[in-house]
Amino acid sequence: MKLIILFSLIISTSAFSQSATELIDAVVLSKKSAIATFKSIPYRDKEYIAVKNYFLGLRDYGEQLGSSGKAKRRLNRFLEPKTVSKFCQDIFITKSEWELMKSNCTKNGFFLCSDEVMEFSAYKLQISTALDSDLLSSFNSSATCK
Repeated sequence: MKLIILFSLIISTSAFSQSATELIDAVVLSKKSAIATFKSIPYRDKEYIAVKNYFLGLRDYGEQLGSSGKAKRRLNRFLEPKTVSKFCQDIFITKSEWELMKSNCTKNGFFLCSDEVMEFSAYKLQISTALDSDLLSSFNSSATCK
């Protein structure tokens, strides 16, 4: 009986680790896709979807960190204060890229992109609240995380 419990625990833990890693990888890939397409004006379906997918990926990752203690602990074990800047660079677009995206989304006073674009700061805050104090300090002081 103990063997069955141990085996199921190992499987559930490895499944969790895999899904968390896949979610981070998906955010990184969607960021690259969004950056490659967001300079196209006016936005067409392809660009709209690329931009929306990036922000949805950030939202989903932030929600996973907020709802899963395991995901939060795993992130804090994965990062070190010196790697926080690289982590931010990998998953977040820069503020100037975000501003350009927002301006490309606004035509004749109408915002044409998904609402998630406007929530970028909230998603960054949600991810940062999952960090331990030393990592949060590095996050707040890093130019790539602002």
